[in-house]
Amino acid sequence: MRLNIIPFPQLRKDFSIDGFLAFAARAIYVDQDQMLRNENRYRFTLAHEVAHLILRSKVYEEARIKTLPEYLAFQDAVDPDVRDAHEWQALNLAGRILLPKGPFIAACEKKLAPLRRKLPAKYEPRTLCGILANRVAPTFKVSYQTAETRLWGDGLCTNVGITKP
Repeated sequence: MRLNIIPFPQLRKDFSIDGFLAFAARAIYVDQDQMLRNENRYRFTLAHEVAHLILRSKVYEEARIKTLPEYLAFQDAVDPDVRDAHEWQALNLAGRILLPKGPFIAACEKKLAPLRRKLPAKYEPRTLCGILANRVAPTFKVSYQTAETRLWGDGLCTNVGITKP
């Protein structure tokens, strides 16, 4: 995508931000500590910012954000309900980028049979979904939460037959 990745010291600690798009959407600033020490979170941040770019490239290109203060002002100018909707969409798309449906379901199905043999006859589907997410997440280098959200939140649990005990 020809994006420049720019480490930003203490971005998360000082501003509660993991990353943001800048330079007419040609660069992503990302928390330096996350970049160096938390590969899964770093990958998710990049996917999240790419999702913003895919969903609203024109808006980011026209905003011409170059600095953190410009980004913060840009965010403050957006209606909070609209901003929340944009964030939810980017989070959702980031999960889909990192966990594409076909390969993700295949990996889940591979891990599911051994799990089912260990479970009691009656089990809580959400619990099984959570256990499965924990087992599959390392395969895709994502957090347990990302895998669980993709499984349960996007309805993929039904694709692997989890909703029916």
